[in-house]
Amino acid sequence: MISQFLNRIVVDPDKFDGQPHVRGTHFTVSAILYFLAAGMTIEDVLNDYPPLHEADIRGALIFSAILLDNKTTTADHSPLL
Repeated sequence: MISQFLNRIVVDPDKFDGQPHVRGTHFTVSAILYFLAAGMTIEDVLNDYPPLHEADIRGALIFSAILLDNKTTTADHSPLL
């Protein structure tokens, strides 16, 4: 089941500086995360950006979770900003 969502996310070094994005769109995974972090619901995102589908948003979330699971933390645990 997870693979059906992950298949919607692609990484192409020639597009968007290699950032992961939703296949066939100009939406990067990070843009979707920013929408959600800013307080938009999945439904809000779908209404405001019709090229996106719920599976695209879920794919972005799953991709991000997997990426974080495979990264190590900074040595000094300092904040990113």
